[in-house]
Formats: sequence, structure tokens, C-alpha cells
Amino acid sequence: MASLLTILVLDRDHAAALKVLGGEHEIVVPLPSVAALRQVVERLPCDVWLCDLAAPELDFRADLARVRKASPQARVVLTGPAALSGQAAVLVAQGAAGAFVAKPWNLLALRQAVLRLPAGAAKSLPARPSVTLRARPAPRAAAPTRPAARPRPAAGAAPAPLPPDDAHRYRLDELIGEGGVGKVFRAYDLLLDMEVAVKILRSDFIRDPDVLRALKNEAKLCMQLTHPHIVRFYDVGRREGAFFLVMEYVRGQTLYEAMRHPRSRDREFARALGKAVGSALSYAHSHGVLHNDLTPGNIIIGSSGVLKLIDFGIASLVTQRRERQEFVFGTPAYMSPEQLRCDPVLAATTDVFALGVLLFQLLTGRLPQKPDATNRDLALLPRPPVTGVAPAVAEVLDRALSYEPDRRWPSVAELVTAFDSALEA
Repeated sequence: MASLLTILVLDRDHAAALKVLGGEHEIVVPLPSVAALRQVVERLPCDVWLCDLAAPELDFRADLARVRKASPQARVVLTGPAALSGQAAVLVAQGAAGAFVAKPWNLLALRQAVLRLPAGAAKSLPARPSVTLRARPAPRAAAPTRPAARPRPAAGAAPAPLPPDDAHRYRLDELIGEGGVGKVFRAYDLLLDMEVAVKILRSDFIRDPDVLRALKNEAKLCMQLTHPHIVRFYDVGRREGAFFLVMEYVRGQTLYEAMRHPRSRDREFARALGKAVGSALSYAHSHGVLHNDLTPGNIIIGSSGVLKLIDFGIASLVTQRRERQEFVFGTPAYMSPEQLRCDPVLAATTDVFALGVLLFQLLTGRLPQKPDATNRDLALLPRPPVTGVAPAVAEVLDRALSYEPDRRWPSVAELVTAFDSALEA
């Protein structure tokens, strides 16, 4: 008699999973929430865990450890929207899972992945699903047509082509930003039929193998971040000298643009922004990722009003490879003194400093330094005491802007909580 296969299904679409997976020899256990998973897994060993990477409250690494502790031989099949394929590919390549089945589900493919995945297949799959999907690229003429609702490229701005190996997948439609790291394009992923943002890094960054290695490692970490206030990181690649990053595209305006409006200096706006940014930074810090380039230009307020952070950790990796005499990289006004000195940045207190600058600017409309301060002053001298705000708020921000990192709030969460309380005083 065949043994029973126990399948834990952490997915809102568990009804569909029940239809295709339930059989004479399968026991399917639907889990409505991550909390339910954490309770059930301790009491019920499983053979397969079907996990939706988009499940609210999921901490995949920690929850995988729980499953593996109770059921060491359990296989893991990931699912979720196609936009999560980059994150899933990293997890598969690392052996944390055996396969990824994108939604909307092909039910036959889902059943085959859950019931027939051979042992050890996780390590044989490619690190990036795009490699498999591009194994048989369609001719350029067969590429999906652009949806009518999408805006056309700006007049006079000719699309910039990626190198041939990737041109069939990412079409660059419009230059939407340019900074010290590189150029950002609104682009279209022809394979997944969706808008994305593609950042092409400056060529001099990839000449240093240490910087390139650090960027790749940072990209792998960023692919694992799933938070409502963090722009999703989808893909990373290099073709014929062009190193590029693919991210979620958010239609809206940067905080820098929003700050031109007087309402941005409203206390409630500052409170809401502090909570949203603080939540995103705290989540990233808990996963070992620092931002290190928190500026108004790296905060996007979407057309729906949802705030998103972009560019985690990328700029700081390059900064740390530069000579100590070169103080300028990024936006000095928001950089901590240790960043401007090109000292190693290993703690969350650098993000605490930058958030302190932002909160002060939102309340006062100015930066917390002398108007004539040079980059050298910012790197080697403490910021002057905070003025122009209530004493309780000034005390909170003075601590956030301390010259010495160990005198600052030890975490972003503590800064945000203290700032919120000070506004109430």
C-alpha cells in the first residue's frame, strides 16, 4: 500500500490546490495564515510545503527553519506572482526550495512540481529563471505588443537598447532618472508582460572586481526583501559590459518633488513618512540589509499614495571602494559623517542619521547644517544643534544627528517611536 503524502499549503488559493493535489494518497492541509503554519508545523510532520512567497507576515528563512526542524526531508515548492520569480530563483539556487510555480497556476504544472519533483532537483536548477526562459528566445517580431494603456516614450527620447542577449526581454522606453550610480529607465519586460524599472550602472563601477562582487551579493539580499514600502528587486544581469538591475516600476513622484509643496511640512505628513520609512528600514535591517543612501530622491510616493524606498545599499558599496580623499558620492547633505569620510559602514545608525535629516527637513523646510557648510565640514564637524522645532522634537533629532554613531538612536524603530511621542508633547 502506498504511503500517504502530507502537503502543507500556505496559500490563499488553497481551494484550487485542494482540487489538483488532493487524492487517494495525499493529505492536503490548507493553512490560512503564517500563524497557522507556525502552529501546525510543530505538531504535524510534512512531506511537502507549498509556500506562497507573497503571504502576509511570511519570514521565509525563519519559517523554512521551522519546517525543516520538524520535517528535515520535506520538499519546498514556492509559488506567487510572476514578479517574484527573481526572489524565488535565488532561493532555488541556494537549495532552500525545489521549484517555483508562478500564478495564475497551470494546475498540471503545480501537481507535477508538488508530487513529482525528484530529490536533489533544487541544486540542479539555474540560479535565474530568465536563463531557462531565454533558452529559446522568440524572434523580435513575435514579441508581445505593448498594451494600449501604457504611455509612449517621451518625444525625442529614443529608446536605449540593451546588449543583444537581453534586448529581447527588457525594452527601455524612457529615461526617468540619472545620478551618481547610473541611469534609470522606465522599461518593459516582454517576457512577463509588465512595466519595470531598469538601472544601468556606470561602467567604471564594474571595473573593480571587489565592487562587482559586493553588488551581486547585495542584489541577492535585496531580492529577498518583501515589504509594502520597499520597491521589489527582480533581476540582475551583465551583458557585454553593461551591468543592470531590474526593479519594480512605481508610477508617482519622488519625495524631493513632493517637498516642493507646502503641505509636505505638515506634522502629520512627517509622522506618516517617519512610520512608513522606519517600518521599511527596520524590516531591511532585520534581514541584514542597510540602505545607506536614504534621500528624498530614493523615496517614491506612488499614485495610490503608497510610499516606496528604492536603491538599498547599492551606492554605499561603491563609496567604500573610493579613496578617502574623495568625500562626495551620493547626496552629502543626507550622508553621515562616517560615510563622507569613506569609513566602513556596518551599522543601522547611518540610516538613523539620514532619517533624522529627512524628518528635520520635512518639519522646517531646510537642512540641519549651516548654509555654507562644505563637504569637508559635513565629514569632519558635528552638525549644529537643532533649532526651529519644539524642544522635545529637537532633543530627538539632535540624538539622531549625533556626530558619533554610538551616540545616535541604536535603531530606526527607536527613533521613529521617540519622534512620534515628541510630536504629541
